[in-house]
Amino acid sequence: MKSAYDRSTITPGIVHFGVGNFHRAHQAVYLDQLMRQGKALDWGICGVGVMPGDSAMRDALLGQDCLYTVTLKYPDGTSETSTIGSIVDYVFATEDRQTVLEIMASPKTRIVSLTGSPR
Repeated sequence: MKSAYDRSTITPGIVHFGVGNFHRAHQAVYLDQLMRQGKALDWGICGVGVMPGDSAMRDALLGQDCLYTVTLKYPDGTSETSTIGSIVDYVFATEDRQTVLEIMASPKTRIVSLTGSPR
């Protein structure tokens, strides 16, 4: 899997709690589209997991350099698959709270967002 742009130029500007399907198919995709145009390179995403089950997302994302694919399916039956590279890091807060605090307090971080489902 390879991103359409040089991810070494991306720096985190967003810390996002709850990196699930919704986040990966929306906010991360929108940022990826901008990054493909050479824009928003300082708006990379650092994902944060807080629930015990988030360890699976940590393992999946970190195991593939935080890259993943999204397939758009159109009404005419065609589809388009893209590798998304806007997530540049992932931290599991229950194992590394200090790193989460440092990333959130960084002057480069301008947005802390979250999605999640009630448990």
